[in-house]
Amino acid sequence: MNTRQFVVYIALLAFAAPAMSADTIPTAECVDMIQETGAKDEGRGAVFDRYGDLLAGQGKAEAALRAYEKALLDGGIDGVGTTEKLALLQEKLGKSDEAIVSWQHLLMLKPEHPAAIDRLARLYMLRTSYKQALPLLQKLHEQQPDEACYAAMLGRVYLHERLIEPAEAAFTAAYKIDPTDRDVVANLGALYRYRGEQEEAAKLYKDYLIFDDSDREMRRLFVSQLIKLKRVDTDMLAMLELEARDEPSAATFYRLGVGYTLKGMQELAVQTFEKALALEPTHDKTLTALGRHYFLKGDYRVAKDYFTRVSQEGSEGDDADEYLRRIRLLTTSVDKKAVKLSKKSFKGKKTSKSAHKRTGQRSGKKGAKK
Repeated sequence: MNTRQFVVYIALLAFAAPAMSADTIPTAECVDMIQETGAKDEGRGAVFDRYGDLLAGQGKAEAALRAYEKALLDGGIDGVGTTEKLALLQEKLGKSDEAIVSWQHLLMLKPEHPAAIDRLARLYMLRTSYKQALPLLQKLHEQQPDEACYAAMLGRVYLHERLIEPAEAAFTAAYKIDPTDRDVVANLGALYRYRGEQEEAAKLYKDYLIFDDSDREMRRLFVSQLIKLKRVDTDMLAMLELEARDEPSAATFYRLGVGYTLKGMQELAVQTFEKALALEPTHDKTLTALGRHYFLKGDYRVAKDYFTRVSQEGSEGDDADEYLRRIRLLTTSVDKKAVKLSKKSFKGKKTSKSAHKRTGQRSGKKGAKK
């Protein structure tokens, strides 16, 4: 959109907007005051621009918006400053479509304008228009390589575009600048886990918790990572217990139960899993964990009860199916053995009775002969 098209666009906005009220039309006194500030010889555009500033200062955003639009229509100003103020007000009032047009126009007037690039990139990200945001963020990162926020934003856009290696490079750059940026740590950790680098992810979370050990979500990620690595120590159990105490939920009790299981504390594990189910009876991970516990104990009836309650559509469905298949095989083979033993026992008893009968008959016959 060139300058002429932008002016036409602003004119259409002004035409569609409500007529200027007494608040939006500068009085003679206001005009005199504005001109005294230095706008006397700058034309009507400058007068409306300064009046817009006065209205904005009074909290009259809509009125200021109309004044800035009038300033741009009347001309006599360079347009850069007024367009920036107009775009910021449009954003404030939730007019994101109009703000995008204003920022785009500002970049035509001044292609390296940092605020315009920044705001336009953020607006595109809010609209999930990642392809449009990408070149703007690349430019910002090149212009300000020491700004962690731009590297992080670039990483998020790469991630949405499924560009894994550039995303990791961007998040790594952001992490080097600011290792305490929570979102950067979370995203970089997720990438490490995706690539199978579990140790690196655990170290990343641990280092962050040294900085802020009150972050519950980061603590959860760290604990989950240690469980995945099957590394449970006393400190970790204490952390799991603290988490379950502060945030009692099926998920926190499940993680604590897994911690107890890995430490060989089976009785405590079962009690903790039961607490999880008391809060959420359909928690699939807990149902699977309890089913596995009773399966290993050889209590197939109880194990089967837990596995049959696992949702077939959830992530634990396949595991539950596999355990149920094993239970069917094991119980079937046990039943077959029992039947065989029963038959053998029955045959043995039958043979014994026949033998007694035959023996009795023989002894009877011998007695008769006598």
